[in-house]
Amino acid sequence: MGKKKSSKKNKHKFRKKPSNDKHNGVSYSAEQTILVIGDGDFSFSRGLIRHIGKADSVTATSYEAKKIVVGKYGTKAKDCIGDLESSGAEVLYSVDATQLEQCLGNQQAKRISFDRIIFNFPHTGQQMAHLNRAMIRGFFKSARDLLHNSDSQIHVTLKLKFPYTNWDLEKSATEAGLVYLGKLDFVAADFPGYVHRTTRSEALHAGVREQEKSLCKTFVFAQDPKGVPQYDDALDGWGLTTSKENSISFLSLYQPTTPSNSSSTATNKGSKDTNKDEKHEGSKKRKLATTHASEQPIKKKKKKKKSKKNKLNSES
Repeated sequence: MGKKKSSKKNKHKFRKKPSNDKHNGVSYSAEQTILVIGDGDFSFSRGLIRHIGKADSVTATSYEAKKIVVGKYGTKAKDCIGDLESSGAEVLYSVDATQLEQCLGNQQAKRISFDRIIFNFPHTGQQMAHLNRAMIRGFFKSARDLLHNSDSQIHVTLKLKFPYTNWDLEKSATEAGLVYLGKLDFVAADFPGYVHRTTRSEALHAGVREQEKSLCKTFVFAQDPKGVPQYDDALDGWGLTTSKENSISFLSLYQPTTPSNSSSTATNKGSKDTNKDEKHEGSKKRKLATTHASEQPIKKKKKKKKSKKNKLNSES
């Protein structure tokens, strides 16, 4: 009896979850081809398949290599990956959110255009707003080229609280040639088994707190029919080059390189010499300014005395 029950459960493992009309939540369908970016332990991708009742239309990706994913997230990740692969979903690793076309091409992904591209709770792993803004901007520019048609969408889920509200999603999307369509509730329960995982290994189980679930929103974007804005300047608003050859990489944000000792020493030495010269020059200028300022009142004072003396002479 128990075996029969287990068999039935496995047979309908990815049956579509009934829709919940009580909230304005984000949802997906089996007819859509879907790319999931940066899925920590792959629990969202597995929940997505249960949500739509289909697996072969989903491509699930992680920024990290498989060995790191399993080492960081343990048995849960192994189970999710196993379920995805056995059900027919495509699972890819070492996929940079800012270099999607290149990464998918290098791994010979079965498709390179999608109806929906999803990036839930993106983060570089560093609490630095400018790095996260740059990563988001790079993602938008990269994902835009993978949208299947004008009806295709990019979905980014964030919490409506500091510091995420300072990431300027709409501005970054506009500069990448996208238009903002609005936001929807993100209800984790609609994707069975999904638990949000952070990028930091020391906070593996720090998911979304119960009191913050209502703050989770999915921002929806689509291609701007006007195309990508053209810039006259070499640098954009974030100080990043807009040229394709020098586009910023998520890899460089997540694992910044350090300069060699020799170049660092030379740079520091040069900085000291420059600072010394600037300090000496500044000291000279201040000295001249002080001398000039001290002379002014004396001249005025003499003029004033002379004026008083003339006045006395005229009265006499």
